[in-house]
Amino acid sequence: MPDHRRDALQAAVRYLSSPREFPRYDRALEQGWPIATGVIEGTACHLVGDRLEITGPAGD
Repeated sequence: MPDHRRDALQAAVRYLSSPREFPRYDRALEQGWPIATGVIEGTACHLVGDRLEITGPAGD
């Protein structure tokens, strides 16, 4: 394996295996905190849906 690929792979392994606290979604939900991904997905769904419902001549 070329050195530059090995270095990139080792960096990815270090990143993924480094100890850190992961989000505790169960605790956040118990506290009533919003889970950002759900808020973002809901907003995107509504925005895309609204945009697709706009009618008019093509190209306008």
